[in-house]
Amino acid sequence: MGIQRKRYTFLIVSFVITVCLIINIKLFKGISIADINNYQYGSKNVNNLKTFLNCRVKENTVIIFEPNTHHQECIPGFAKYFIDLGFNVDILLNKGYEDALFSFYPDEKLRVFTFDNLPQIRENPRPYKEKFEKYEYIFINSGDPDKKDLFENLGALYSKNGLIVGHDIGWVGRMGQFLYDEGRIITIGNFSKGIQVVPQYFGEREMRTKNSKTRFFITSTWDRDYEYFLDAVRELKEEGLDFEVIVVGYTNTLNEEKVAEDLKSIFNFKYKLSFNKMFEEIENTDYIIITLDPRNKDAETFKTSRATGSTQIAHGFYKPPIIHEDFAPKYYLTGDNSLIYKESNFTDVLRQAIKMTTEEYKEKQINLKSLSEYIYSFSIENLKSVLNHKFENSTIPINNEV
Repeated sequence: MGIQRKRYTFLIVSFVITVCLIINIKLFKGISIADINNYQYGSKNVNNLKTFLNCRVKENTVIIFEPNTHHQECIPGFAKYFIDLGFNVDILLNKGYEDALFSFYPDEKLRVFTFDNLPQIRENPRPYKEKFEKYEYIFINSGDPDKKDLFENLGALYSKNGLIVGHDIGWVGRMGQFLYDEGRIITIGNFSKGIQVVPQYFGEREMRTKNSKTRFFITSTWDRDYEYFLDAVRELKEEGLDFEVIVVGYTNTLNEEKVAEDLKSIFNFKYKLSFNKMFEEIENTDYIIITLDPRNKDAETFKTSRATGSTQIAHGFYKPPIIHEDFAPKYYLTGDNSLIYKESNFTDVLRQAIKMTTEEYKEKQINLKSLSEYIYSFSIENLKSVLNHKFENSTIPINNEV
């Protein structure tokens, strides 16, 4: 009798434990088994690193890995291309930067995982390598030669299924010419090397009417000269024109100290913003000022090996960019969808932007949207051509000349 009672007790306890594990017990902080298997993305259910190691990887899934604390704004665009090609997407990035993805509607194909700091992965890469091997493709969002050992230890560097984004093709090339030879370097710009895929998706955006008081959006960036911009602002203020300038970024090249007292009322310094807040500011602005100056030798790389993220923002939000004529062609920008300036007429172009009618502004937006659709079209086809064992019959050209 005692033996039979113990047997019944054991069976009951086993049954209860099994039910709890399946239905209710949370394996790790914030995530249950049900959450893992029926995941929909949202601000309240971002997964942690332990969950990443233990969750099931669905068939036909890509992992997008961002090891750095920058370039997160590119992830939504890359993720959308993969999702539109029929893949599931898991994203692994630094904790605190996941709000770059909140522009996505809940999508059963998308899961997001965060890590507290990179040494968590770098000092013990083996379990992460084993996890990465379960994915169809490993997509490194920022190729960084200083992390070559990490990419190698994770199985991404030499795997035919490892793709690496070169935000600077000269810099990423230090990891090895074989990456170019094998067609595994993704570039955002239209350069002589790499395969161009432009991440310009920041959620579903509408074309907004031009503000009655014109708003310019500009970033404070290292190694830029803003004197010509401040001179233009002064001239336009003295003419009595009504406008304001939103400045995002926290470098000392353009901050409150650089602005004369009588001009400060025009500027609104936001410094460092979350992605949500920055996207909100962009949504409410009229023009994106891109401060690439051909007189600056460092800016020359934006024609040959680097891409400015400001153009991606302009495409994604349908905000006409203001850009120097020397750089416009590389980003498919023309007078139909942008405002193009020379050194001699920068102030005139800003004046034109302020005085532009809502009808003229809307026409530029429509043309910018057409450009965005064109870029989406060749980008997704270029990505398709890289994923050769999934799309073996693709004959899409890799590079796109203006």
